[in-house]
Amino acid sequence: MHFLSFLWYFRTLFTFCLYSNMREGVFFYFDNISKIRVMEEKQTILVVEDNDFVRMQVVHFLNGEGYGTAESKDGQEALDMVSGNTDNFDLAIVDVRMEPVGGFEFVRKIRGDENSMPVILVTGDDDPNLLSEATKHGVGAVLRKPVQKERLIKTVFRTLAVENRKR
Repeated sequence: MHFLSFLWYFRTLFTFCLYSNMREGVFFYFDNISKIRVMEEKQTILVVEDNDFVRMQVVHFLNGEGYGTAESKDGQEALDMVSGNTDNFDLAIVDVRMEPVGGFEFVRKIRGDENSMPVILVTGDDDPNLLSEATKHGVGAVLRKPVQKERLIKTVFRTLAVENRKR
């Protein structure tokens, strides 16, 4: 099924999503309004959240935009999924507060394994040090709960676009 969707503001560049073919997983968008880029493979996002409702909601939002997803209920399970399979996931969305392994510990461990997968943290905390801690660990973004669909999708799109530029 085809649909048009417009996304705006990618750092200082405007990026417009012009066409999506969800069945075939082909995405076209203008970058800098000058060249068309094509992402032929469906991107897979690992969602790590101990709250079942929040996890299902995030997965629903992502699947609705054509992303593939994998779910984990805690950081240790997510580490097991990621270890040895560094190419399976394009991005991880991870809750900060979980047991036995929380979001920051997850990031530290994957970075220690030389995994540069981008990470978006999700939190309900008002900790003023959270953003500086996230930046120190190379986290792409921090989202506050409750997660809003539009903000989630924009953040995922922007984070993946930055990662694709690095490659």
